[in-house]
Amino acid sequence: MNLPELRRLVMHKMQALTELGNAMLQDLLDLYAERIERAGLFRECGAACSDEFDTLIELPERYNDLIVAPTHCQSLLSNRQVWFGTDLYPPPSFPPRRWRNHFVNDDIKNISRLYFLDIAFENKYEETCWNKDFIRKIIEDIKKTNDARPITNCCGYDADGSIVQGTYEFFNGILAWGEYENQIKGKHWLVIGTEIPWLEILLIAAGARNVTTVEYRSEKWMDDIHPQLNFVNPTEFSNYPNQFDGVIQFSSIEHSGLGRYGDAINPFADRQIVQAAWCMLKPGGWMLTCTGDAVSNPDVKESKVIFNVGKVYGTTGFAKLFKNFRLQFEHYVYQQPRKIDIEVTQIPNFPHLNKTERTKPKIFYLAYQREDNIPGNGYSDVL
Repeated sequence: MNLPELRRLVMHKMQALTELGNAMLQDLLDLYAERIERAGLFRECGAACSDEFDTLIELPERYNDLIVAPTHCQSLLSNRQVWFGTDLYPPPSFPPRRWRNHFVNDDIKNISRLYFLDIAFENKYEETCWNKDFIRKIIEDIKKTNDARPITNCCGYDADGSIVQGTYEFFNGILAWGEYENQIKGKHWLVIGTEIPWLEILLIAAGARNVTTVEYRSEKWMDDIHPQLNFVNPTEFSNYPNQFDGVIQFSSIEHSGLGRYGDAINPFADRQIVQAAWCMLKPGGWMLTCTGDAVSNPDVKESKVIFNVGKVYGTTGFAKLFKNFRLQFEHYVYQQPRKIDIEVTQIPNFPHLNKTERTKPKIFYLAYQREDNIPGNGYSDVL
């Protein structure tokens, strides 16, 4: 056998072994997914896992319509299978076949691959941003000067301080909430998906009475980081029904359930955390979600998944994600797109993301209010 023939044989065998290995991995992932389901991952999941009982209320002048559907709060908040971290790490590079219809309504072209691992360094909490003295001093400084830009380094999404300053002005009521009274001052807010505490700092500086941060870890330093800041593990959600005046997330929910940050693979994780927020909010409470054009693309109808980086939602996708929340208004942190030069891995089926020169998207908050009167034979429960 000459060298070219040997090369062809080796390549053929390697391809066959790769296909066999992928098939075996998919079979094992399907078995894993089935066992997780049996353990209760989707048990009494209601609006988060099913669209069967949806009622659509059209909101012609809003970014997305309102969908109302029953949510069983007691079952969702107490379902430890949903809120535990993952035991499957590193995560797979593609979702289990069994769940693909849940991720993208069985439309495989709406899934593309771009794989990352972003487990935080063990010493991240010892950095300046989580330093007790820094947090207490910077909050007082912001209150005095109304200038939040000194914490720009504690916001991983900002380069020139525009997001930080714009967010603080929104929180502080410097930019009015229109017909709605400012809902930050004197209120108790829950922060979802934090790694560095810039949102917590801004909320307290803007007058929030208390801020609670969702955090999987439990460490001694958390006890006295700030008298108005405390932490809750997701497995303790059932202790907080109807406790919060508002919930906020910034670039977190769209990453849920994909394994990138050490979380469990779960096709409904984003919708489950939103419905859990509904359950933990007081009647009429607010949910603020900050997003950009790259995540909330109006040209996209059904949600798309870039596995394991994140999800892209369109208007229909946002309506399903934020079931039982009525969009009241939008607030732009900045409206003018800005060009940035970056190299982007080519992503099949997502041509709007495949550009070497991209426009930094507009960043805006969507302000949703909890819809309290949900039909469903008492299935939606206020505990």
